[in-house]
Amino acid sequence: MKATALQEELKRKEEEWRQREVELKYEKEHQQAEERKRCEQEKREEEWVKTVEEEKKREEEWEAHAEAVKKWAEEAAILNSEVSVLMY
Repeated sequence: MKATALQEELKRKEEEWRQREVELKYEKEHQQAEERKRCEQEKREEEWVKTVEEEKKREEEWEAHAEAVKKWAEEAAILNSEVSVLMY
């Protein structure tokens, strides 16, 4: 009778260990999924920051271009007025 009780106890312990292994496997898979999710989110955020920085750089380039065009237009107006004065 004692042997049967010990066998039942052994079976119960083995089942507990199998359940624990399943739980650990699930926890590990869950942690890996969370890590992948975090990495993907971080990558999206980095791409977004890069896109914003590129857009800011383009805006700065356009502003510099617009400023240069304005300066050239002012210089052209000055030269045109000087030419008009010389022609009359």
